[in-house]
Amino acid sequence: MPRKLKIILYSLVVLIIILLALLYISPYRNLVPGMRPASISQEEYIKTKQRAKLLYDTIKNNQAICSYISKTIFPFWYGTLWDFNGTTEQPCKGKIACGYFITSVLRDAGFDIQREKMAQMPSEKMIRELLPDKYITRYSNIEIEDFVKQLGPPQHKLYIVGLDTHIAFLMGENNNWYMVHSSGRWPFCVVKEKALDSKTLKKSNYKVVGRLSDN
Repeated sequence: MPRKLKIILYSLVVLIIILLALLYISPYRNLVPGMRPASISQEEYIKTKQRAKLLYDTIKNNQAICSYISKTIFPFWYGTLWDFNGTTEQPCKGKIACGYFITSVLRDAGFDIQREKMAQMPSEKMIRELLPDKYITRYSNIEIEDFVKQLGPPQHKLYIVGLDTHIAFLMGENNNWYMVHSSGRWPFCVVKEKALDSKTLKKSNYKVVGRLSDN
């Protein structure tokens, strides 16, 4: 084998090893399909939806419902593959677009919505369909640090944020704001990432925030 070809092959092997090492230490390593620590039980998710519906029908308290979404429903979806046209209704089986992720979670939590119709709406229209205007705030060309400060204390809150070309949940947890969404960026799946670190959130000039847990 020519020496030049050997060097190229060796370099490729080293590059692959480095990429695998970076993936292993990545905070997303358990979110990438095929690297999850355990398989998802669809039967357990059905039970989770049933408990959410019961909670929604009996308590009718958005704070409690949003807490259930954050702690119980979201974890099932982490790692589900993103696709611009994805419409799956089962966590970690098939692919899901950002709008369909929002409406699937809300429907499964007991909200009376038309999943498909609402998922295809522009993000701001979707938020206006869900919430009265007094619970909606709009921001333009604001720095990410200032935006996160404007959200207020993060404890046990759940908002929806509409962006230029995307929609996501904003979750307050452990004194931090997180963005939970079906990401069209790496690792191209449903992720939970710190709002301050989210490239998707940073790059959007326009942000519409609907406060689910405050109404």
